[in-house]
Amino acid sequence: MNGRKGKHEDVLDPFTIQEGWFELHFPSLQVHPNENLDEDAKSQIWATIHRLDLNGATCVSGRRSWIQPYLNGVYPLSFVREKAPFMAHELTRQNLQDINMSIWDAFKQQDDTISYRW
Repeated sequence: MNGRKGKHEDVLDPFTIQEGWFELHFPSLQVHPNENLDEDAKSQIWATIHRLDLNGATCVSGRRSWIQPYLNGVYPLSFVREKAPFMAHELTRQNLQDINMSIWDAFKQQDDTISYRW
């Protein structure tokens, strides 16, 4: 991420980011600003998302590598909480922890060949 940031100053400082500023959409795994924030905050968050390419294929694939095995029952939410805390927080906040929910049906079938990294 530091390489993507470079010397650009339109990226939020990770030490100033507040809980709830960023949200994760399921099942797309796209990051976006909390819709309840003011327009200035949303603008800064969108700038950060775009500059760091947080919704690009590499980042989404990384998120998928943590949620796919969780949804397939390979490891529990506690493991996701340890390795991908933002994702676990969003699953819990949105009350989507139940891997048997219909929202996950198509998602679980998207890629049965994924290589699990631990």
